[in-house]
Amino acid sequence: MPTTPYNKTTLPSEESTSSFGSIPMSDIEAHFNKLLRSTKELWSCINGADAGDDVNGTPLQSYLANGIVDRLERTEAGTVNTPTYWRIAYTVGVAGDRSIRLHTGSTSNYVQLKWVNSTSNFALSNQADTLQKLAIANATDSTHAVTKSQLDALETTVNAALATLSFPQVRQCVQSGPVDGSNLPAYLGTGSGLQPQILGGTTNVKLAFANGNNDYLETISSNQSFAALPASNTSYLYVTRTGAGALTYASTPSPIQYGQSFDTSKDALISFNGTNGATSITDAYSGTFTFGGNGVYSNAQSKWGTTSAYLDGTGDYIETTKFLNPTTAGFDIEWWVRPTAITSGQNLLGFCGVSTGLGFQLTLGTSGVLRWTISSNGTSWNLDGGTNGTTPLTANAWNHIKVSWDGTTYRAFLNGAVELTRASSTPFSATVRMRMGQNPISTGDNMQCYISDLRISWGYYRNAAAFTAPAAALTADAHWFDTQAYQMKVGSPASWVATNRIHVGRAVAGASTISSVEAMPYNGLTNSDWFSVSGSTTYVKNHYQGHTLYQTAAHLRSSAYPDFLQPVNYDSPNGTYVTHTGPRVVAMKTGTLSTSADFGDSFNEAGGDLNSVLNQARIVTRRLF
Repeated sequence: MPTTPYNKTTLPSEESTSSFGSIPMSDIEAHFNKLLRSTKELWSCINGADAGDDVNGTPLQSYLANGIVDRLERTEAGTVNTPTYWRIAYTVGVAGDRSIRLHTGSTSNYVQLKWVNSTSNFALSNQADTLQKLAIANATDSTHAVTKSQLDALETTVNAALATLSFPQVRQCVQSGPVDGSNLPAYLGTGSGLQPQILGGTTNVKLAFANGNNDYLETISSNQSFAALPASNTSYLYVTRTGAGALTYASTPSPIQYGQSFDTSKDALISFNGTNGATSITDAYSGTFTFGGNGVYSNAQSKWGTTSAYLDGTGDYIETTKFLNPTTAGFDIEWWVRPTAITSGQNLLGFCGVSTGLGFQLTLGTSGVLRWTISSNGTSWNLDGGTNGTTPLTANAWNHIKVSWDGTTYRAFLNGAVELTRASSTPFSATVRMRMGQNPISTGDNMQCYISDLRISWGYYRNAAAFTAPAAALTADAHWFDTQAYQMKVGSPASWVATNRIHVGRAVAGASTISSVEAMPYNGLTNSDWFSVSGSTTYVKNHYQGHTLYQTAAHLRSSAYPDFLQPVNYDSPNGTYVTHTGPRVVAMKTGTLSTSADFGDSFNEAGGDLNSVLNQARIVTRRLF
C-alpha cells in the first residue's frame, strides 16, 4: 500500500474527506492491492509439476503468518502434488468471495483473480467500477485469466491510482505510540494518585480525531496527566481537541456508546426545573416518568433553577417502568430531596415485584435515618431484611441521596457520605415499576417533599466511595460516537453537542491510586499472535475495543504445518468456537484437539491428507467502523 496521509510529513492538521463520497476506498482498493501482491509472489508456486511442494517456503509463508490472506486451499479435482489450482482466499472486508486462483496444467499456467459480490467476477455491486474495468481490459478470456505480464501492468495501474488517494485508513483512533514486550499498546500509565497518564515522552503518541468529513491529526510528545478520577471507580478516558495543538485529558464514568443510534435505556436525567404547576415530566433521555396523584412542578422550593417536583404526602408519587431489572454491571441513582417532615417508614425509592412488593426499597427509618430492604429471590428480603443508617435527614432542607451497586456491593449515601453497605454480587429481583414518594405496591408510606435533579445510570455506576455532593445542577454527560455522521457527541438526545474527542482507554481507581489502565488498540486492530492451545480449554484474550462493534477472525493450525490455517468460525473442528464477551475480551473454547485433524476436510484436498494435531491458535479483532 502507498503511504497513507497520516504518515506524510507535509499533511496539514486538517484533512477534508468530503470528496470521497460514500465509496469506501480502503475496503476495495486496499484489499485488492494485497491480493495483487500476494498473487505475484505465488507465481513461484506454479513453476513445475510439484507446485504443491512449495507452499511452506517464503514469501508465501510470511503472507499467511501476517494475516494478509486467510487460508490456502486446493481444488477437489487435483492431487496433493499436482492440484488443478491453488486458491488463496481473503475473507476480511467487503462481503463476498475474494480469491486468487493459480491454475496449473500440462499446457499452461495462469492466474485467475476473483472478487465476487454477486454472481460474476469483479461484480463490485455499488462500489466504484474502476478496478472492474481495469481487470476486464487485462483479461484474456471470460474467466478473467491473467498472465504474469498482464498482472504486472494491472498492478502498476492500480498502484498509480492508489498513490493519488488522500484518505486515512482508520479514523477516530490512537494511531501509534509506545508498545510493550508483546507489541501491544502501552501509551497509558497509572500516573500519580488518581491521575493516570498518556505516555508520550519517549515515543510520541499520534491521534486521529474524526469530525464528520474532517480529520484532525495531533501528536502528544510528552507525558500528560488526566484530571483526577473518582476514587474506587471505573472511568473511561478521553482526549479532547479544542484547537490545533490544544488537547485536554479527562474521563467519564459513563461507557461510551458507538453506533448509528443512541441507546437511551441506560440513562435518565430530570431536573424538575420548569413551569410552575406543570404535570408533565421531561427526561433528557426520552424516558417516560409520570406523576401519581396530583404531583406537580412547584416554585415554592427549588434546589437549582426556579422549580422542583412537589409531592403533597397524600397519594402523590413519581413513577417509571424504564428501569426494572438491574444487570451485573450495576446501577447508580441520585437525587435531592427536601422533606417537610420526618416520619419513620416514609418511602424515598422503591422497586417492586408484581404482587409481593419485593425488590429494593429505601425508606426513612427510626429518627429519619436511611433504611433499606433488598431481595434477590422475589420471595423474601434475603439480601437485607432491614438495616438502618446512622445520620438522619434534615427536614425543610435539601438532602442529597444516592444508592449504587457496583456489581459486588450495594451502597447508600447521604450528602456524599456512605450510610449503608451490603456485599452481594446478585442484583435485586425483577420488578415491574420504580416509584418515589410512596410504597411501590400500595398507597401507603407517603412522603411530603420536594425533589430535584434525579439522575439514573443503569448498567454502570458512578460512585463506590464517599464523594462531594454536587455543587451545581447536573448536566447530561453521555458520550456517543455517531458512526453515521462520524462524530463524537456529548450530552443527551435532547441536546447533543458535537466535539473532537477520542476514547483512548479505561482506568480502574482504588481509594487513592490508579489500580490498572487499559489502552484502546492502535488503528482499531488487535492481533493475539499465535499461542499454544490444547483440547477442551477456554482461552480469553483482552482486546479492549471499548465497544461491541467489532469482528473477530480466529484460526487454528498445527505447528508442523504452520502455513495451513483452519478458520475457527468456519467449519470449526471438533466443537471449537469463539464468543464475544463484551467490549473488552473475546474467548475461544477448544473442542477435542488431542487426536489427529484431517486437513483434507479443511483444505478440500482429494487425497494425501496432512494429518497433524492442531496445537496453535490466533485471534484477531478489528472494529467495524
